[in-house]
Amino acid sequence: MGHLNNQMGKMGKVITANFKPSTVSQLKEALAQEFLSFVLITCSEDDGKFNIEMDVKGDPDLVGCMVDGAKNRLD
Repeated sequence: MGHLNNQMGKMGKVITANFKPSTVSQLKEALAQEFLSFVLITCSEDDGKFNIEMDVKGDPDLVGCMVDGAKNRLD
């Protein structure tokens, strides 16, 4: 895990993507084809309530590092 943390420190960045309008399932499929691991957080509104979902794919240690990195950016 130490080696993985070192790698995340070197490459940890947020990449914004300009996705064309598509469904969440299309986004997940596109991400799965392009990336070894990903974390996708989506939010929708239904009757004034927010529905937040998180989908992940890949190595559990790498996904954990990505989630921790994202949390640190939001703090």
